Amino acid sequence: MKGQQEVDSFLGAVANDDVYRTITLYMTGVLSKEQTLEGLKIRKLFNQMVFATEHSLQYLHFERREFV
Repeated sequence: MKGQQEVDSFLGAVANDDVYRTITLYMTGVLSKEQTLEGLKIRKLFNQMVFATEHSLQYLHFERREFV
């Protein structure tokens, strides 16, 4: 795409279903802006590492596996 730069990898927050549900409730008028912002504050965010290109996969190294 024109104007976009390809990156090999990046780190960022994962939006879980609770975030999506909260935004949907706001957009449908069920929650006010204040309720929505408060609801989003109490959500714990988790990070993800994205390997977006074949080049970035070269830096991965398998060390072990573990059955849980």
